[in-house]
Amino acid sequence: MRHDVEFSSEGTTCAGWLYPAAGNDGAGPAIVMAHGFGGVRGMDLPPFAEHFASAGFTTLLFDYRYFGDSAGTPRQRLSPNAQLEDFRNAITWLSACDGVDPERIGGWGTSFSGAHMLHLAAFEGRFKAVVAQVPAASAWDNVKRFLDAESFASLRRTLAQERSAQYNGEAVAYLPIAAPAGQLCALPDTETYTSLLKAEAETPAFRNRITLLSMEEILTYTPAYTASLIDQTPLLMILADRDTLTPVDLALDAFAQVSSPKELLRLDVAHHGVYEEPALSTAASRAVDWFSKYL
Repeated sequence: MRHDVEFSSEGTTCAGWLYPAAGNDGAGPAIVMAHGFGGVRGMDLPPFAEHFASAGFTTLLFDYRYFGDSAGTPRQRLSPNAQLEDFRNAITWLSACDGVDPERIGGWGTSFSGAHMLHLAAFEGRFKAVVAQVPAASAWDNVKRFLDAESFASLRRTLAQERSAQYNGEAVAYLPIAAPAGQLCALPDTETYTSLLKAEAETPAFRNRITLLSMEEILTYTPAYTASLIDQTPLLMILADRDTLTPVDLALDAFAQVSSPKELLRLDVAHHGVYEEPALSTAASRAVDWFSKYL
């Protein structure tokens, strides 16, 4: 049975669900996890958390600041640096929980939070193992593939105008995360739009938008560029071979640079197929095996 919990991240309250480990009578291993691009904890991830808890891992699944049930304004600001700090503060909070061995904490992320796992595997020594599922290895390269040169230049002009508007105290502008073909959005991917329509209907806390200036922060986020620094933390990377959202070749380039213990699992599904059976159970089971080996 999961419990509602809260922790502080740089003065902002983050909401989470804590899943106690099954059959754990002492201090045991634990996992910290959160969603990807604009997602919230109620979307897709509870089955993974339940799988981990059932396997004996105390699991914290949380909403980043600005999203879902967590605090923070402006709402829907997607800041990679803020989200990394939320992960770090989640580790600190979880380390002090009853039943958790602070020397046996792992990280799990998917899509944009899969990218966070690449960054944290390089720079956060408290994670003893990580799983990066369908990671967005380089936001800059991702966006450049979605947009032609003219559209990319237009985006940068729009961001410059929004920065001036914000400086002058105007209202925050927003951008859809996904939208019908031909409409401006952050992720112009048909599969993602279909998936987010379903999420809007089923998950009241989800909002299909981010602040426009989030794109300015997102474009600077390229954890694949420092993947060569992952030399201590064991990494399991799970990829979807039919992924049209986070290019497989960018993730494979990052994986090739890693010198710590590593494994690769490739599934014959599209990006959002990893959240559905049978791929979900396959991915979750392999993650359990990985954490069992290294935590």
